[in-house]
Amino acid sequence: MLITLVLLAAALLDARTRRIPNLLTGAVAVLGMAMAATGGPEVLGARILAGLAAAGCLGALRGLGQVLFGQPGMGLGDVKLAGSVGLLAGWSALWGLYLGLLLGGFLALIGLLLGVLQRDSRIPFAPFFAAGALAGATILPPAFWL
Repeated sequence: MLITLVLLAAALLDARTRRIPNLLTGAVAVLGMAMAATGGPEVLGARILAGLAAAGCLGALRGLGQVLFGQPGMGLGDVKLAGSVGLLAGWSALWGLYLGLLLGGFLALIGLLLGVLQRDSRIPFAPFFAAGALAGATILPPAFWL
């Protein structure tokens, strides 16, 4: 339930303002670390790795966009959100990223083909990440969330 509320808040804020507040991502990161610590060192270590992996994936896309197009491919708020959700939800955050990138990429392609979007259009990613993470949460078995 907590992850759903965080993702909903991030998606709505990103869609409306194109910003994800540090207060939101920071609070999720602290809460994720605290919850993981109650599971012992193995769970804490796995959650830290999941958070780093999720943030690293979007950080790499951000850098790749900068190199290829001269502007970041992702916002820094998206990178922080992915990392904090990785700390809170574990490895399923990567599944959410994957599904979100597929959904966002597909809709962006449709928008480009229909002329609704331009090549330099900025699209908020948090709504797609939220949709992907929530879809992944319904598909994945509970053991995957560790």
